[in-house]
Amino acid sequence: MRGQLRVVGEVVRDPRLLRIELAFFGFNAAEFGTWVAILVYAFNRGGASLAGTVAAIQLVPSGLVAPFGAFAGDRFRRDRVLFFAYLVQAVALASVAVALTADAPFALTLAVAAVASASLTFTRPTQSALLPSVARNAEELTAANAVSTFSENAGVVVGPFVAGVVLARWGPGQVFALFAAVMAVAALLVARLRVSAEDVEPAEPMGARDVVRESFGGFRFLFHDRHAGLLVLVLSGGIVAWGALDVLFVAVAITLLGKGEGWAGFLSSASGLGGLIGSVLAVGLVGRRRLVPALGGGSVAFGGSVIRRRSCGCTSQ
Repeated sequence: MRGQLRVVGEVVRDPRLLRIELAFFGFNAAEFGTWVAILVYAFNRGGASLAGTVAAIQLVPSGLVAPFGAFAGDRFRRDRVLFFAYLVQAVALASVAVALTADAPFALTLAVAAVASASLTFTRPTQSALLPSVARNAEELTAANAVSTFSENAGVVVGPFVAGVVLARWGPGQVFALFAAVMAVAALLVARLRVSAEDVEPAEPMGARDVVRESFGGFRFLFHDRHAGLLVLVLSGGIVAWGALDVLFVAVAITLLGKGEGWAGFLSSASGLGGLIGSVLAVGLVGRRRLVPALGGGSVAFGGSVIRRRSCGCTSQ
């Protein structure tokens, strides 16, 4: 515990790192809180099957935009990219809130929500690229990365829980409105960051073909490096399973347990608590050379916890 407190202390003592991490926590809470809200909205419209379809539709544009988000963090000033990303996300989430509150057509609401979901893909790669420019030494960078992991997992707990509270009293539109305000605050937190533009701006103009090639270069690397590709495949499998569980939580809360919309958020929050504990324990892995046992053990534990199948009769309303 003393080591974990020391890591947090490294970040708190630097005002720039502290603002970055607070904004990142708000981002994660907004991402996972609004995710629960849009699934509840879809479930109320057409049951678990529609909620699953909406989840897939939300993620396809995000997957296509994500490589360009990583490219932006590499080629432009990362402090500006992060600020504008948060600002765009605030506007996008507010637009979804308006669509939901005004009871706009389902297709229009889904399209606006897909744009909002795609805008969220710019934050993580930019955050990862920005921290080395802000940290003063390797120890501070390690501490900042550890706190970022903690912030992400804390957001998985806090975001859905807050969404559950709002859903129980109001509805999905109010969830999006609340987290739009959170993202506006996040933008303000990083607005005054100033980092050097060196090594991030392109030396010469790039054409559209060059941008596409650079953006998707990571896929070529994964294809040629089997070890890295396998690692990404394992992590991707966990993310797919997590997304399926989110749909299941909504169906279980509303149909099986009969607890109402709010409990969809509470169940999702409870599942994220394990990730929060794991992120604290992960600090102890810093500096270790052999990380495969930890990855394998975590994958087995996650898979074992959801392997039991039980019919809940919640495929439709």
